[in-house]
Amino acid sequence: MRSLSGGRRRVNPNSLPTKKVAGAVRFGLSGETVMSAKDSPPCATRVIEGALRGLATGTLWGVFMGNYEGSKLGLEGAQRASHTGHLALRSAAMFGGFLGVYNGVFCVSESVRHPYGRWANAAVSGATAGALFGAHTRSPR
Repeated sequence: MRSLSGGRRRVNPNSLPTKKVAGAVRFGLSGETVMSAKDSPPCATRVIEGALRGLATGTLWGVFMGNYEGSKLGLEGAQRASHTGHLALRSAAMFGGFLGVYNGVFCVSESVRHPYGRWANAAVSGATAGALFGAHTRSPR
C-alpha cells in the first residue's frame, strides 16, 4: 500500500490477522509461532534450561580452547590436562551463568511486556546479561 506521500505505509503488527494452528497462534505475515502465556514453561524452568545449555556449550568450548592453548604454550601431559580442565570449568560457569541470566530476563520481560515484541525482549535480555558479566570482569572492553 502506498500513502499519499509516496512512501510505504507502516503496518502495526498488533493489527495483523492471527490464525489458530494446533494450539499455537500463528501471528502476522512472518508466520512466527508464538506460545500463549499459559502454554509457555515457567521462568524458573527456562532459567535452568539456559544454564544447562550454557554449561554444555561452555564445557565444549573450554575443552577445545584449552587443548588448543595448551599446544600453543607447549604444555604436555598433566599440565596440559590441568590447563584444559581449568579452562573448561571456567568457560562452563561463564556460559551457564550468562545464558541463565539471559533466559531469566527474557522470560520476565516477555511476561511484563508483550510476547510479540521478541526483538525488544532479546535486546533487554542481552544488555542486562552483558552488563552483569561485563561488571564481573571489571574491564571497560
